[in-house]
Amino acid sequence: MNSSNPNSHAIANPGHAEPNAVLPRHLVQAAQEFSLWLQTVAPGARPFVCGGLALSIYGNPRSTTDADLAIDLSGTRRPGSHRPYDTNALKHLAAQDTQRFIVGPKIYWILNPGTPYQTPVQVDFVDAHLFWAPFEPLEMIDSSPNLPVPLLNVRTLLVSKMKSAIERSQPNAFERAQKQQNDVKDFFFALGVCLQMRTPLLVVQFRQLGHSEAAGLATVGAFWRLATQISASYAVGSIDMHKQMWAQLVLMSGAPAAFVNGV
Repeated sequence: MNSSNPNSHAIANPGHAEPNAVLPRHLVQAAQEFSLWLQTVAPGARPFVCGGLALSIYGNPRSTTDADLAIDLSGTRRPGSHRPYDTNALKHLAAQDTQRFIVGPKIYWILNPGTPYQTPVQVDFVDAHLFWAPFEPLEMIDSSPNLPVPLLNVRTLLVSKMKSAIERSQPNAFERAQKQQNDVKDFFFALGVCLQMRTPLLVVQFRQLGHSEAAGLATVGAFWRLATQISASYAVGSIDMHKQMWAQLVLMSGAPAAFVNGV
């Protein structure tokens, strides 16, 4: 499988996201400001945008309403301790800063505080080392200077959407189906970007799909069964075309043919 450095890639067309009418600029601003605050209160933290906002910056037209971030906290240290911060400690710090945060069941970053343009923006953040296994920043984060913020790179977004689609567990069947439909659409978008950019998947992305090749193949098979079912019920795009695109990406990545044959 390909193991080249992904950080030379930014977005398929670096100007693509700029004119995108649905690019949520207030979410990008909230992510930028939150990242600066985080690096002040927890030096050594490495935040990056993930989820729907990252896909929007890459050009995905689907709208999103919150700023999803992940944080590499391994380089942080609590005052007077050798222990790194965790997300609970960060939430505690946020709760103390009432000028910039509203903290309850959800956390909101306040844009333009104390002005007529004051706007709360929901900010969700996770510990990168707990959310991805393995977590390898150099092969998973895009820190290209032409991006407004560091992003989970498109190849990792792609495999993350495969996993999230089959792992959805919302008790409400309609809500679960909606999220799975969005996951499949997001996967199709990321797949197109990977091929347009000629960005192969690396070993670390295949390892996200499962701890072994057999587990990864099971994830891929389950995803395509779900995507086929969804495409028969909703207008999410041609399933056969996207299967062919997946086969191209697997071939480009130098992965075992089984990742195509089981689809």
